[in-house]
Amino acid sequence: MRSYQTISRLLVIVLLAVGMTGCGSFTTNVGNVVIGEGSGSGELISLQKESFKVVDFDKIDIKAEAMAIFVTKSTTDDAEVELLVDDKIDSKFTLETSLKSSKLDINVKEKEKGGSIINDTRGERKLNISLPDKLYNQLTINNNFGLVDINDLNTESLDIKVDAGSIQLKSVVGEMNLEVNAGQIVVEGFSLENDLTAKTDAGAIRIDLNASPKAAEIKLVSEVGSVSSNLEGIDYSVNSTNKKTGTIGSDGYRINASTSVGDIQVNLKN
Repeated sequence: MRSYQTISRLLVIVLLAVGMTGCGSFTTNVGNVVIGEGSGSGELISLQKESFKVVDFDKIDIKAEAMAIFVTKSTTDDAEVELLVDDKIDSKFTLETSLKSSKLDINVKEKEKGGSIINDTRGERKLNISLPDKLYNQLTINNNFGLVDINDLNTESLDIKVDAGSIQLKSVVGEMNLEVNAGQIVVEGFSLENDLTAKTDAGAIRIDLNASPKAAEIKLVSEVGSVSSNLEGIDYSVNSTNKKTGTIGSDGYRINASTSVGDIQVNLKN
């Protein structure tokens, strides 16, 4: 929807203009007000629910315009996809799914209803995806506005893009490419077994590791903000308040985190 693309652009402009760290929490709060719990006047209802045999796919592609997307481990042998929305939203939602060449495509579309000059599009929207425990080849998510929250997932490759909102990962394994224009990125329970790239235009980045790696390459850069890390044994080539590059041992995986406005933290879990 054009309205959410406009919100995304406006948030980027506002946050860059503010020129302060901690912008990510502001963007997340705006997202909660617009599409989060309690943001609407109606009741959260299930519009559609589908299940898939996990043996039929090892790649997943998810697209949404304004959605809180939750990916969790399934308690059954099948994958399940469920779309829930506030029944008072003045929009029509469709959930389109397809299986082709071992890839599960999930696409949520939202279309404003005609006949009204101003449509009320506020209200909670949730896309719940539960996946059986196995190694997936690839997971790709594109969400214009909102949240992507993933817990307990093993994948070879993870690619997530959010225009305005946040990415929150916990106990996720795989090579990661995470990008938010305006908002925050939080990675918890991370073991450096693959490369991780995280980028925001305006917003904070926090990466918590389970253990200090024996080998790693670290590059943390903030144009306006501070960067910090308490990982052990880093041999720095650059060690300033807003840029840190260095290595631990040799031939390690890479952590590459960058932002135009915001703080970056890469720390060992307390």
